[in-house]
Amino acid sequence: MVDRLHLFNARYGYATGDQILRRVHRHVESCLSPEDCLFRWTGPAFMALLERREDAGGVQDEMSRITSVKLEATVQIGNGSVLLPIACTSLLLPLAQTAGLAELTQRIDAFIGEQARH
Repeated sequence: MVDRLHLFNARYGYATGDQILRRVHRHVESCLSPEDCLFRWTGPAFMALLERREDAGGVQDEMSRITSVKLEATVQIGNGSVLLPIACTSLLLPLAQTAGLAELTQRIDAFIGEQARH
């Protein structure tokens, strides 16, 4: 999930928010294996479907390494440009530990709502 995206949208416009989302997508996608699937979920959130042999702790460590990288995006604002810091937060939800799609969706949406309050 891209932190503070709503603030970037409010201050610099949705086109800037879209640039930030594209930057994050490129970064995360470049860190995943070709077999992994990365999707836009809603708003500032992405979802990655990963199949790993390691335990959940190892996968969480992998995702934390990917999302803890400090990204930046330079965006054009009028005649100038602004360098914006980008931060992300991740959540691991092992599919084997969910009761089904409805529960998975509810847990993802709850995570997004909680992060939006920060």
